[in-house]
Amino acid sequence: MILLDASSIRSALLARLGVLLVSFSVIFSWVIYRCYVFDQAQSGGWGCEMSWMTPTYSKIDWDEPPSSRYALWLYREQGWDEHTAQGHPVLFVPGNAGSFQQVRSIASSASRQYHGHPGGRADDMLGLEKLDFFTVDFREDLSALHAGTLREQASYLSNCVHRVLAAYSHLPAEDQPRRVSVLAHSMGGIVARLALAEQTTLPIDILVTLSSPHQLPPINLDREMDRIYQQIDSNQPKEVALVSLCGGVSDTQIVSDACALPKSYPRELGFAIFTSGIPGAWTGVDHQAMVWCHQIRLMVARALLEMSSKTDTRARLAAAEHWLSTPLRALHAVVDVQSERIPIETANMTLILRSPHFSTTSRPFWRVRHCFTSGPCEEVEATASWIPIFEEAAPFPVPGEGSRAEDAALCLDMALSSETGWLEFEAAKGFTVITGSRQRLPFSGVSLNLAGFERTSHLVVELDQIVHSLLVYKLVVRLQQCQGSRPVVLHTLEHPKSTFESRFYPTSERPMYLHLHSGSAPYLHADFNSMLLEIFQQENCALSNVTIRLDLWSSVAKLALRYRSILLAWPLGWTAVFLWHRMMISPDGVSWSPMIAPSNARLTRVVLMVVATITLGGLMQCMMPQHVTLQPLLLGNTELRLLPLLPILGLWTLGLSILYEYLFWGTLTLIGRIALTSRAYYDKSSTPMRSDSNAIASSPRIAIPTTTIILVAIAFPQQLGFLALFSLLCLHCATRPADNSKISVEGIMRSLAVIFSLLLPLNLAPLAVWTRNLWLDWRHPFRTDHNVLGLIPLLLAIETAYSRPGLQIPQKWAFVASMSLPVLFVSAFLVGGRWPSVVLEIAQVAASYVLCVVWIATRKSKI
Repeated sequence: MILLDASSIRSALLARLGVLLVSFSVIFSWVIYRCYVFDQAQSGGWGCEMSWMTPTYSKIDWDEPPSSRYALWLYREQGWDEHTAQGHPVLFVPGNAGSFQQVRSIASSASRQYHGHPGGRADDMLGLEKLDFFTVDFREDLSALHAGTLREQASYLSNCVHRVLAAYSHLPAEDQPRRVSVLAHSMGGIVARLALAEQTTLPIDILVTLSSPHQLPPINLDREMDRIYQQIDSNQPKEVALVSLCGGVSDTQIVSDACALPKSYPRELGFAIFTSGIPGAWTGVDHQAMVWCHQIRLMVARALLEMSSKTDTRARLAAAEHWLSTPLRALHAVVDVQSERIPIETANMTLILRSPHFSTTSRPFWRVRHCFTSGPCEEVEATASWIPIFEEAAPFPVPGEGSRAEDAALCLDMALSSETGWLEFEAAKGFTVITGSRQRLPFSGVSLNLAGFERTSHLVVELDQIVHSLLVYKLVVRLQQCQGSRPVVLHTLEHPKSTFESRFYPTSERPMYLHLHSGSAPYLHADFNSMLLEIFQQENCALSNVTIRLDLWSSVAKLALRYRSILLAWPLGWTAVFLWHRMMISPDGVSWSPMIAPSNARLTRVVLMVVATITLGGLMQCMMPQHVTLQPLLLGNTELRLLPLLPILGLWTLGLSILYEYLFWGTLTLIGRIALTSRAYYDKSSTPMRSDSNAIASSPRIAIPTTTIILVAIAFPQQLGFLALFSLLCLHCATRPADNSKISVEGIMRSLAVIFSLLLPLNLAPLAVWTRNLWLDWRHPFRTDHNVLGLIPLLLAIETAYSRPGLQIPQKWAFVASMSLPVLFVSAFLVGGRWPSVVLEIAQVAASYVLCVVWIATRKSKI
């Protein structure tokens, strides 16, 4: 019989901790993926009709081109537009990897709406000016990955604005336009705002952006990118009307939280609106589909036509809001009308009208008067808005088709002076009207009984749920006996500031998933607006019960897009924790294997202390939500309900770090064996193969680093040098056996190699941009970073690894060398989620310090 003491049992349990953490991380990653797929299937579906056009492009010549890589084109709708520009100029700016030809959908719609038929002019375009669309060819540059590309594009765009105005020199001076409107997609919106920030006097009057990340960069791999965002936030011209359109949950390339305008953005200068709230569209839209979706391009083109005819910012924004949002204004015109007398039930009345003449692309006519038994009738001001009409048993939105402009009803909310008399209502012939009251109902809890509200045609329910982009709520409704059209549910925010977000849902037995992007969000200042449910119904088909609960699985899905950056920073922090523990705390004889490392009791305590510390920091962040300086730290959350995310994501990234390190060294071990076997096969001498660094070569220590420094200083970017030196370090580590017995140079190099590998994504992104641009035009490569100082850590690592490969480091020197590592892992956890580029710089400094101390220690120690 074998007796195990408490120490043996504890060691056996701790030995399984690494396997448990890795298993948890793999399972949790699979859960996030499955939840994301489910959430996209339930909430991310979108429907748009394909747009058609007859495009032609005419290249604009320059006397002195400001760039040899970029170009400017004039779009013409074949058979509809004249060859020369004679209207108001609109300049299209493509986004990341975007084509200049993406302008064709909106430009075609604007031309056809204005003309009505080839060579003509539509009746509703009297007083408006036609639009001439110019488009910038950025050769599909990867602007989201490189801040230098953004600045180069902004500089070219500034020149394009002046060149566009010069294209009208053939017109009389009084007919020449003085300003240019800008339409931008994705990162093109940031390029346009950067051009305005660098030249505040740039003659631009309107900026309409489509799926542009105004608040946060989609991939923050460059510190210069943050400087660009700070610059555009602090230098916004007051005479430019900014309108931002966002695709919502259907946009999987950017986080739509960032598409909304900042809470501090002045409402009189611009607004943002989600496509799910645009009349006639009523759907989220994919990132790329934003430029060709027929329902969207129709409204954007019409809004641009209306905005370009206005003379001040306020009027331009009012025109945009009329076509992209609500409320509506009545069309006062003489038409064949139908009149109906409506009894007054309450002072707060709502009329819901359906008519074959209604269309979201036109202004409807209506007139409401409050009449009494004596005296004249009084005109009644009504707040009008469009609501969709859903087809029974049909999906919404219909994939590949979307909504039709005619499938809309008009909702009129009125506040009457008294409950006496009656209403005289006039509209185009053929309408039907549903009358009822409008009531507001506070709701806190899970289930709400709506019995007794059958005569309420517009019911506004105030929800007390937390408004956060990470939280998704499942809404289940029950209907009474239904004999008419089913109710329509609108989910929105109360008192929006600069961003309007709403979404309509058809009522059915299936649950509705409520989510918002314009409330609180990770790393963004919180907006404490309450959430509303607006129910539009009729008496013979009313709701009887509403149940709302937090949906855990759909909420987990939101982690996929919003916390991509911690997959770069937090594993780097855990690797620094491992190295710090090994150098500062571990006694001689502790294994450096990543899978066995958690079996050490002291390391386990360190891990628990780190998790507890970041959780405590998150608690302090939740207790002080008004402190803006705390918002970008950790996970960027100030909601106490979201506090458990910190330990969960902390342990998740810990398990991923262990798994990554294990796979990293497994791969290098395989490469090392292949390299040694290949050299032994081709070695003609009979001398047995040695397993030290000289088995490969001693020359790489001097030749490759020297060549790399010269090439980086002259021609190649720093990131290419980083990749070359990192490969050399990995080759050295792969061809030498690991020394797990003591604190050795070999063990430190192996841990630092893992840290350098985690920095690869931050270096490969600008390298990909440089490689692509070199392939497109090798004669005019763009400006790159030739700073060789960023290569110092790897140069020190290679020098130390090749010159002192088997040397042991005394404990006192290891203690001194490890002093920079806490700075690295604290910064990785604290700011790595928001600013991973900052962690890159700190990692380089920390690694340089460790290697300098190790290098000094190797010179003072005996070999």
